Amino acid sequence: MKVKGVLFIFLIYLLSCSGNNKEFGEKIIKIDGQFVDKKIVQEEWKRFYLQNKYNAFVLRMPMEEKYYHLVKRVVERKLIEDILSNEVKVTDAEVSNYVDRYVKPSYYVHMAMEGEYLPENYLDVKVEEEKYLEAKIYLMKLKFFSDLAISKGINVSEDELEKEFVSQKSNILITGRMMILPASKASLIKNIKTKEDFIKICREFSIAPETKERNGFVGDIRSITYFKKVKKNLFEIKEGDVLTAIDGKNFVVFYVEKIVPFYKQNLELKQQLLLKKFINSSAFTNWINEIESKRKIEITHPYFEVYYAYSRGDYKRAGVLYEEIFRKYNNSIDYMFKSIDCFSKAGDWRSVIKVVDRHKSKFPDFKLDFIIVKAKAAYMLNDKGKFHKMLTEAKKIARGDNSKLEKINKLLKELSLSTDEP
Repeated sequence: MKVKGVLFIFLIYLLSCSGNNKEFGEKIIKIDGQFVDKKIVQEEWKRFYLQNKYNAFVLRMPMEEKYYHLVKRVVERKLIEDILSNEVKVTDAEVSNYVDRYVKPSYYVHMAMEGEYLPENYLDVKVEEEKYLEAKIYLMKLKFFSDLAISKGINVSEDELEKEFVSQKSNILITGRMMILPASKASLIKNIKTKEDFIKICREFSIAPETKERNGFVGDIRSITYFKKVKKNLFEIKEGDVLTAIDGKNFVVFYVEKIVPFYKQNLELKQQLLLKKFINSSAFTNWINEIESKRKIEITHPYFEVYYAYSRGDYKRAGVLYEEIFRKYNNSIDYMFKSIDCFSKAGDWRSVIKVVDRHKSKFPDFKLDFIIVKAKAAYMLNDKGKFHKMLTEAKKIARGDNSKLEKINKLLKELSLSTDEP
């Protein structure tokens, strides 16, 4: 199934869980009394999905755990954006320069690979406004986190810098023109000294009609299949070079107009690596958790809050929320038992009994399981009389059924009691 189709189905399911008349992400998370814009929630959910669409472990997560990761992403993003907007200054000129140096060449290469129409000047590529905003935030992160990383004892070695440089030094845009000449016209190649020379010969003698449309202009010549046959090292190519390749009895001729490296230099690479190493470190986790502890975080939907509470050890709150999910959104017995499990972890045995009593009638086939749950709760409440009464009832139900008797024996072992307990 195509990614867009999967994402559409995924989001439709989520929207059905988010409330009757609300868009997904609307009025879900509050920070210091202010709701986070639903657009941010939706953006982070889409990113989370796209990053994990082939991750079997994530795909198997229960929905509330996926929501937990979404909440963490949204809160982290907002906290960081608040800090950056207050403490870091990036000018419009810096953003435009970054987009021109790195984003536009990258866009141009991608457009060439997709076969899209290319302007002759790569700087004329249209870049969405949101990309300028993303570039601004990225530059702010580079400035802020590289210094913070160093202050936390994180650094980058020369070997790491060199390895990173080598991995991205082929990020080079080469724009130019192409024509195909029959072997009988190969002697014309030596006459090409300028772009105008190339265009004149292309118009008159190229046997590839598609190259004549724009005087041979093809944009990113590295994306042209014939370029793979050029026997010249990428890093030796210069502007104004005439490159040739043989295709059968014909000669493919390229004219190099512009070479635009869009790899990063050492200072930028070091900042980039510091950012990456810090974001993936325990130092970052400790830092962001400390920031979060100083802000008031509220989550208004049980599906979004429950695992957030659970992960913080607030099992009683998680038990309440799981029961709410069970009652309002998902009548699966799994959610009923998740509520019971959370109240058990919290040591709130009276709530365990109440959950069972409120909902046991919906699942008559689980009568034995409910009796065992209540028996354990009675034992933990030191109500031995009720415990033995329920144990006797459970054994009557299980008589002659080894699988049911095993459930009872499992409970007795958990309580360090003999399986011969009357």
